[in-house]
Amino acid sequence: MESMYKGKSKFSREQLIFVCETFIVAALDRIEASLPTNITRKEYKENEVAIISWQNAAIETASTGLAIFYAQLTDDGIGVGDAMDLSKIQVIAKKMIKERTSRKFKGIKIGEQFIPNCREFAENFVHQMWDMK
Repeated sequence: MESMYKGKSKFSREQLIFVCETFIVAALDRIEASLPTNITRKEYKENEVAIISWQNAAIETASTGLAIFYAQLTDDGIGVGDAMDLSKIQVIAKKMIKERTSRKFKGIKIGEQFIPNCREFAENFVHQMWDMK
């Protein structure tokens, strides 16, 4: 299959990190929308099974994007599960979900980031997949 990428030059390390970080942040943004303070703790508990499915779908969609991105640039395949594991997207998502659903969570203060910093996860993914430091 012909690559979707038609650029004349290769992506730089910084561009690869930017695109990979964007996939991870997009998934966490979707997950964040399903968590308190966007919904009440009561709504979360009442709909927990559906919400967990929503959260898993966000993680899998971002992982699919990472896998496709890698395959299109390298002409080499990677499985969605491999992209999920290598990007550590589940690790950061589970940590965010745990923090946000804790009774101790009091909300986000003005100026605080809703989404955790994902750059190190994107850097790690790029390093492992493209062997770039």
